[in-house]
Amino acid sequence: GTGGVIRSLNGDCDRTGIRSRKVDRNMFEWLERILNGVNSRVFDEVEVRLVLIEREDIVCRNGAIRQLDSEESVGFSVRVLKNGCWGFAGTNVLNRAAVDRVWKEAQQAASWSRSRSPKIRLVPVDPIADSWVAPIAIDPFVVEIRDKIDLLLAADEAMNVHPSIVTRLGELHFVRIQQWFMNLSGCRLYQRRYLTGAGLTVVAALVNDIQTRSYPLSNGGQWDGRGYEAIQEYRLIEKAPQLAEEVVELLSAPPCPEGVFDVVIGPAQLALQVHESCGHPTEFDRTLGWEVNLAGRTFLKSDMLGTFRYGSSAVNIVADATPSSGLGCGTFAWDDEGVPATRIDLVRSGIFCGFMTSRDTAGRLGLERSGGCARAEHGHTWPLIRMTNINLLPGTGSLEDLLAELGEGYYLEMNRSWSIDDARLNFQFGTEVGWRVRGGRLVHRVKDPVYMGRTPEFWRACQHVGGPDTWRLFGVPNCGKGQPMQTVAVGHGAAPALFRGIQLGSGKPS
Repeated sequence: GTGGVIRSLNGDCDRTGIRSRKVDRNMFEWLERILNGVNSRVFDEVEVRLVLIEREDIVCRNGAIRQLDSEESVGFSVRVLKNGCWGFAGTNVLNRAAVDRVWKEAQQAASWSRSRSPKIRLVPVDPIADSWVAPIAIDPFVVEIRDKIDLLLAADEAMNVHPSIVTRLGELHFVRIQQWFMNLSGCRLYQRRYLTGAGLTVVAALVNDIQTRSYPLSNGGQWDGRGYEAIQEYRLIEKAPQLAEEVVELLSAPPCPEGVFDVVIGPAQLALQVHESCGHPTEFDRTLGWEVNLAGRTFLKSDMLGTFRYGSSAVNIVADATPSSGLGCGTFAWDDEGVPATRIDLVRSGIFCGFMTSRDTAGRLGLERSGGCARAEHGHTWPLIRMTNINLLPGTGSLEDLLAELGEGYYLEMNRSWSIDDARLNFQFGTEVGWRVRGGRLVHRVKDPVYMGRTPEFWRACQHVGGPDTWRLFGVPNCGKGQPMQTVAVGHGAAPALFRGIQLGSGKPS
């Protein structure tokens, strides 16, 4: 249990709340007393945040369970705004002495910053006392470990169909995140959400060639904000033999030719393209120069809003954290500043029209409200502007319609490698597989396809985005940003799309 204060905010929290022995039973009663005693004439804002994260990881490699981990972490932080200057401190040690120290250190940091930093002005946030629990169907933490292991072993066996297959990898990942947030503005919030991930990867090799196929997504598998029902829908055992057959066939496939071609790019690959060339550039702290360390800056400036042609009229991109849009990795009820989840138009009919913002950056754009994009990896880390679900909105038609419109060219799918410069302009992506398209039909596979370009020119070459039936919501569990680096889970919705005049080549990832 976590004390009467939290139970009064969330009726079912006492049944599922913090079970960690590291959490003081009366913590929240004490935090409530701190906030009630804060002099609002001294502080512009005070935030306290506590997060409990439970995680389970199971990895099977070549017929044996190589990883079976279960861990729990907890973190607490205080952030104060005093005389227009932030002060922050956090800890993953939860006792009264540690919390007292964090409270004092946050105030000291605000005083130290006073002569060194420009004044921060926050846009307001509405006072809300509420709770939200992600409406999943099956809590993955109540499913037996033995059932999860049996699933991976069966999928592994189904991939073991040819002597050229050298690596078979299956993985399941489950995360449950509980968060309590309070601030001086009157927010008293509890939310519980889930991240569920699964993936199969099979590698085949000859003397001078290595090929890889992944399902449902490469680079760690597909993640979303649902429960174990997502694992059931992936049908890993059923998909495993097909995956193995495809990777063996790729060994004898011809390489992708070099030249300029029309292409259809599948939704799994396009999701990563959206992440790198649409999501990161529209984080407003990059424009301000507050983020340049890890993932670089951006070519976008605030005076480009409403006038810059980011893509063709077929391109519409939104940042959407609202639960009504689906349970993606970037779905939540409130961000880490207590701002309700929202939907932001980033690109509308090809025109750049919005940034992702936080309470301390929205005012610099003349906005009255934050975009609700401040998120932190842990309870004891500073919230940064982070992607939510960055979605390329669907157009019309099926994949078959797109291929017919393409006529002659290539279909590319499933990421294998990527590279993009610090300004998010020049990029190169490799995919696991490509198909030669003639007469609107898939003719044969090609291996090691690579495509390259510049962000605005690439999106301006988009002629047609597939319809709602072709659209899927993908997840990236480890988007990195900041220094020290923080990783958070983000989502990307995409449909297959047709592009004209794209530079292709053949190459192997290093």
